[in-house]
Amino acid sequence: MEEAEFKAEMTEEAAEETEIAVESEAEAADETVEAEEAEEEAEEIEEDMDDSIVPLAALVSAGGNDGNGRDGSVEAIESEESEETKDAALASAEASEAEELETIEENEAPLAAPILLPAATEENSWALMNLILVIVSMISAAFMMIFNTGKSKAKAASAAIAAASFIIFVLTADLSAKVVLTDKWTILLAVLAAASLVIVAIKERKTEEEAPAEFASAAVSASAVIGK
Repeated sequence: MEEAEFKAEMTEEAAEETEIAVESEAEAADETVEAEEAEEEAEEIEEDMDDSIVPLAALVSAGGNDGNGRDGSVEAIESEESEETKDAALASAEASEAEELETIEENEAPLAAPILLPAATEENSWALMNLILVIVSMISAAFMMIFNTGKSKAKAASAAIAAASFIIFVLTADLSAKVVLTDKWTILLAVLAAASLVIVAIKERKTEEEAPAEFASAAVSASAVIGK
């Protein structure tokens, strides 16, 4: 489940980055269209200015002088021309800024592709449950060795199970890799651990059953010694 969630998160991040890139391209296209429209407006303004200019001589002959000795129509035309010039300059500045932004966006480095980490597999991981089962088998064998004196088949079987579990874990687990909960060897190690626990339980039960008989035999021997 953790691997599936991790893959889903990485896929969502890649999709979000792709959407951001698409939005950036769309904004760049809109700015390009706005720049073209601004240039067209500037050209139209210049054409209007050319059409609206009339010979000063005709204006002087047609109009009268104001109190300052200047023609009022000429002043009005000059003010209109200055306003139109300012508008044209602003439009040209906006167009140049849009072109600069478009150039910067085109030169930006592309977004790096998301790095997907490889999912943990049986070849590059080890199971925590396997380690726990091996420890259980080894503890059972140690219990049999310490608390049961003498030689018996139960002690030998418990020791063999612990050794087999340890060897299987060492040969199949790579402790430098990623840890997982279980793998294909967990069932086998679980069977071995259960067998070692069953051996301990059977041996303890026999010990409890044999204890009263041993006590009675010791009491009879003590009575015989006392009678002598």
